[in-house]
Order: sequence, then C-alpha cells, then structure tokens
Amino acid sequence: MVVEHVKEKDTLIIKKGGKDVKCKIVFTFECPENGKKYLGYTDGSLKEDGRKIIYISSYDPVCGTGKLEDVTTKEEMQLVKQILSLIDER
Repeated sequence: MVVEHVKEKDTLIIKKGGKDVKCKIVFTFECPENGKKYLGYTDGSLKEDGRKIIYISSYDPVCGTGKLEDVTTKEEMQLVKQILSLIDER
C-alpha cells in the first residue's frame, strides 16, 4: 500500500483495489526499540459493533517514498495492541 498524497495534516489518500481512498489519520507514534514510526488511520468503515476500523502501518518519513508497510512481527502487533488499548481508554 502506498500513500498517494497527504491532502491536509490529518488526511491521506491511499490506493486500495485500484481506487483512491481518502483516509483520516487518527494517530502516529514511534517505537524507540525498533526505530520505526507508525500511523493509525481510518477510511470511515465500521465494525459490526459500530466502532471505526483503524488500520496501522509503519512508515519512514525520511526516505519520502510514501510507502506504508504492514505490521508483521508478533512484537509489533503487541505494541500496536498496547497503543490501541491506551487510546481506547481516553
């Protein structure tokens, strides 16, 4: 998945199934242990319980390619779950 462009500070456009999809950036965070930065975003889709679906990807703001990487390791998934839990408490 590649970020096509960031329209505003909190909005990005991704290609999904060959179509442009506008997404709202919900949060960003950095993990000092692995040096990666992460982006939480939503296209407004809802789960069955009515809550928004939030997608998480890692990214490299320095290289400037706009490429979003999947969260692939067990450690990354655990980190993401902790962050989502903290956000959910707010």
